[in-house]
Amino acid sequence: MSLRVLFFSIICLLSFEQKIFAQIKLDGQFKNWTAQNTNINGQQVCYAVSSPVASDPKNLNRAESRMFVSFRPNDKIQNEISVTSGYNYKASSKVNVAIDKKE
Repeated sequence: MSLRVLFFSIICLLSFEQKIFAQIKLDGQFKNWTAQNTNINGQQVCYAVSSPVASDPKNLNRAESRMFVSFRPNDKIQNEISVTSGYNYKASSKVNVAIDKKE
């Protein structure tokens, strides 16, 4: 691959990435949660997102994990919870989540 093609590819990728992130609006920070909203295909999507304050085991090699609570008013969806753990689970794995010491 020539240097010119590589440079052009990086510029295109960066301009596409900036367009995606420019569409997300920060509404506020509330303790460990961030409220954000965006517009997807003309429909408003609001969500709260948080990273874990603790994670065990600590030395596990994984990508960043987050928890989302989404609201899609046009679809009448409220309190839709989704989690990204940073890695794939085995089929028989057990997962525990605690929020404000409530499991």
